[in-house]
Amino acid sequence: MATKSAVTLRDLTFEWPDGTVALAGVNGTFGTGRTGLIGRNGAGKSTLLRLIAGELRPSSGQIDTSAEVGYLPQTLTLRPDTRIAELLGIQSILDALRAIESGDVDQRHFDAVGDDWDIESRADEALHQIGFSATDLDRRVAEVSGGEAMLIAITGLRIRRTPITLLDEPTNNLDHATRAKLADFVDQWPGTLVVVSHDLELLEHMENTTELHGGTLDTFGGPYSAWKEHQEQEQAAAVQAARSAQQALKVEKRQRVEAETKLARRERTAKKTQRDGGIPKILAGNRASRAQASAGSLRATLDDKVQAAQAAVDAADARVREEEHIRLVLPDPDVPRGTPGRTRGPRPEHRCPGAGTGSAHRRQRHREVDPDRTARPPRRADSRATSRPPRHRTRRISAAASRRTRRRRQRHGERPGGRAGHAGRHHPQPARPAAASR
Repeated sequence: MATKSAVTLRDLTFEWPDGTVALAGVNGTFGTGRTGLIGRNGAGKSTLLRLIAGELRPSSGQIDTSAEVGYLPQTLTLRPDTRIAELLGIQSILDALRAIESGDVDQRHFDAVGDDWDIESRADEALHQIGFSATDLDRRVAEVSGGEAMLIAITGLRIRRTPITLLDEPTNNLDHATRAKLADFVDQWPGTLVVVSHDLELLEHMENTTELHGGTLDTFGGPYSAWKEHQEQEQAAAVQAARSAQQALKVEKRQRVEAETKLARRERTAKKTQRDGGIPKILAGNRASRAQASAGSLRATLDDKVQAAQAAVDAADARVREEEHIRLVLPDPDVPRGTPGRTRGPRPEHRCPGAGTGSAHRRQRHREVDPDRTARPPRRADSRATSRPPRHRTRRISAAASRRTRRRRQRHGERPGGRAGHAGRHHPQPARPAAASR
């Protein structure tokens, strides 16, 4: 059974006075019941609500609504002396009722009341659900919090029984308890309700989820969590389809290159045969003509396959959505130029957590905390350490250099351990003394 449409959009386009296009050719519908309107930041959700409410006029296109529309903006602009009855939207009806009760029978008062003779009792009943009563109708808005003012305004839409209600980010200024009250309102909302919100808990109370994406309204029958799961499945399938299309395109391009290589090889063979005179010129010309026609047909067929594969890739890529990234542009820190890795001026005293935990830093901290602390006594001398001969550093040389040195010494009559002219001199190595007893 088809759901009746409460709002219908046909090729809706809106352009700001500076030429910025907010919405372009939007088509879609909002059905009866509770609908959560979602989309990326800047997609035009708030602008769309203002267009449906009549606060903005579309640049082109058409908006059809089945009944009267009530709208609550994202930010309430109120005077401090605004009364709660005025925030509820029933001040004019109450004024007309009080005038009639005082004996004024002007027709305009009856027109203002209409069928709302019980407006005060309905207001009292609705206000009791949010912690107020009819005795608060004359209170000033400055006496309540911002969240309470938003909840009172939403209550006014319920009291007025607007057939179509539009709410733009209604939970922005509400605490947890007030949000719970709003969720109860939403579950019992009469008529059509369209809510723009980033509050996932509130979106779970919706019967439908509509996404504004790419100039279209796509509606899913279910709350946000069900829509999210469905969207992830669709994206996974779209990514796999895009990969398969890319592979198919690579295959077609490779076959195109291979075919061109074969055609070039055949052409070189035919030219060589004609140049060598293996066949008559007339026969060679006929073969060349047929070969050119066949090559042209093959190239056209392969080009068509490549183009079809490219079109399939473009269509598959269009289904894959790009992830939204946040880009921050930070101000220039105005650090002076100098040696890379260093800054001019004194080193700052601030250290990162955990820095300065080594032994050198601990000793430095001890000296700073206790300036009268004496230096550490010298380490006790060790007889083994003092009697040990100094170690001589050795230099590693390559095997080839060692052989050259050995041959040179043999030519000059040097001994392996001496120098020229001192062949018989022996330099004994110092004996290592015995380790001293402890």
